[in-house]
Amino acid sequence: MSHWPLSFHLRQCRPKGLRVSLLQEETRVRERPTGVTAIAALFCVAAVLALGVAGLIYAQAVPLSFGSFLIGGDLYIMGPILFLIYAAVHFLCAWGLWKLYNWARWLSLAVLAFGFLQTVPDISMAVADFRYLDIARNGLEIIIRIAAIWYLMQEPVREEFG
Repeated sequence: MSHWPLSFHLRQCRPKGLRVSLLQEETRVRERPTGVTAIAALFCVAAVLALGVAGLIYAQAVPLSFGSFLIGGDLYIMGPILFLIYAAVHFLCAWGLWKLYNWARWLSLAVLAFGFLQTVPDISMAVADFRYLDIARNGLEIIIRIAAIWYLMQEPVREEFG
């Protein structure tokens, strides 16, 4: 009959210089940074807006150009299907950021960069035509997109995505 010492559960091992109990599993709980939560919320809002615009366009309650503020450029002429794709991609980004998936960070960066590229011609035309409301809206959109790209590229944020 073998007698285990009473202190068996307290026995320690030292992998790679750390003291970890054999019966105790140490896991690092990842907390979602507040900025990631805010960016995910903005993606979610954009997706809901796109769904609403798609529904209104499909019901022929508004013209196709009604949704041009979301899509940018002349892509809105593709009809409600493009707004549904836009909504799906933005919901995917929001969900992936919420879960801290690294692929979602990269997809979000690509979506933000593409949106930035779509906004540049719009703000240029608004400046040329002295449309101050469009200048302010497009300028704010550019600032938000660049700030989100900058934030998602920061080392501490990247580390949270694994």
